[in-house]
Amino acid sequence: YPETHVNNCIVAGNELVAVNASAPGAFSFAGSFGGNRQHKIKNSIFLGGDHMFNVSPWWAKQPGFYENVYTDADLSLTGQSYTDSQIVQVTTTTGAGVKEAMPNLDWNKTWAANAGLPVLRVFHNIVIVDNEDGTHSESCVDCGLVCSTSDHVYTEGKCICGAIDPGYDPYASEYTREEPEISLLDPTQPNSESNPYIIANANQMYSLIIGGSTNGGVKIDTAGKFFKVADGIKAFYMNGGATLAAMTTTEQVKEYFTVTNTSAIKAWSGVTFKGTFDGNGVTIYGIRSDDGNAGLFPSITGNVTVKNVTVKNSYLVGQMAGGIVGSGISERLESVTIENCAVVNNYISASRSDSGAGGLAGFLYNIEICVLVANLCHFEQSGCNTLFTQESNIQINLRRCIVNAF
Repeated sequence: YPETHVNNCIVAGNELVAVNASAPGAFSFAGSFGGNRQHKIKNSIFLGGDHMFNVSPWWAKQPGFYENVYTDADLSLTGQSYTDSQIVQVTTTTGAGVKEAMPNLDWNKTWAANAGLPVLRVFHNIVIVDNEDGTHSESCVDCGLVCSTSDHVYTEGKCICGAIDPGYDPYASEYTREEPEISLLDPTQPNSESNPYIIANANQMYSLIIGGSTNGGVKIDTAGKFFKVADGIKAFYMNGGATLAAMTTTEQVKEYFTVTNTSAIKAWSGVTFKGTFDGNGVTIYGIRSDDGNAGLFPSITGNVTVKNVTVKNSYLVGQMAGGIVGSGISERLESVTIENCAVVNNYISASRSDSGAGGLAGFLYNIEICVLVANLCHFEQSGCNTLFTQESNIQINLRRCIVNAF
């Protein structure tokens, strides 16, 4: 072997397994190491394993080969002795006591993890503790040494130390990416009104709208299918988070999407929805649609029901536009029901000359127990209808609707 130098190294916290049945065990430094050249191992720590390395008696006893080497391994290997060298067996391998057990190492310089932790970090039992003042600290539960303090960083309302963001709403979900896979309430039974596909977060809601939802990796055809928002979900934030949700005027909403955040999601044009959607009381904020038809469901056909959902603080601009439904073509529709829905403080605008912008829908049909409050509807061709614009030959049934402040 050529001459080898190993300086300032540590092996700790590993699972060491010898698969060779003839080997005398697992080694924390080297499985096979020997020869008749000069080698130097110094200022190093080797923990774990049955032995440090597998070497010949000659190698093991050479003076000056080791300097300030510490291990918890067995120092006797096939009758060899390390008594003439500077390999020291230690039993203390956690906490500040390690510094006393390995006194010859330069703990305040070479081995310092940082200025606040003069004892090598790996030997401390480090935990992260909430200081209950907006910060948390990394400290050793064995010796109490505090090595760092930093501000909380929240992910989904929770910091790594366990602290909860006081402004976090655990019943809201913010869009971050497409998440197509959704599950049935009872995966062992077929889809039905009592066993719907469950929409558990804003990512899955977005995937449903653009026609990307899958179950078991298979794309779902929405015709005749039932979808429901999971119990307990209060809000989906598609854009803007709580900041957009707190806006109180349509002017603020329009400015957010056209000036402040022009990179917001623009792919809400979606595919044609053909099933039943139960929002289960959810409020959907921050939809942006400025291509094709615009609405929570941009286009519908077949037998469609939309219920128990609120659309709020959204920017809905398209050829045909409505808060709940953008367009439903009469020749393709069989039955449409919108029930227990609200459309509040949205900017709704349509450009197609033979359609319009409606608070609930561009073209619409059966409506029951719906509320429309403070929406700005704009129709570039000839004006705006407060509830919907209607294609001919469609019977419209309205029951218990409230319209205010258009």
